[in-house]
Amino acid sequence: MREGACTSCVCVCVCVQEAVPTDLYPSTLQNALVTSAAMGTILAAGLASPSAAFSGMLTKFGLASICGEWLTLSVCVRMCEYQFRF
Repeated sequence: MREGACTSCVCVCVCVQEAVPTDLYPSTLQNALVTSAAMGTILAAGLASPSAAFSGMLTKFGLASICGEWLTLSVCVRMCEYQFRF
């Protein structure tokens, strides 16, 4: 303890560890493969669809699903940030 410091105070030592660099290649490769597979599936569905209206409805459903997922995730993240703020 330092001389003249309040005796009721407790000093806490916080050890800071350096961040270890991570390899982003595997996660990026997996993301690219999933995206390519999804695009191939959409292309195959478009080729096999009975009419243009089916392709349009399938595209709207897919985009709505993606937007709904991102909206749900962003709301959950915001709620968690709000809880830990206090």
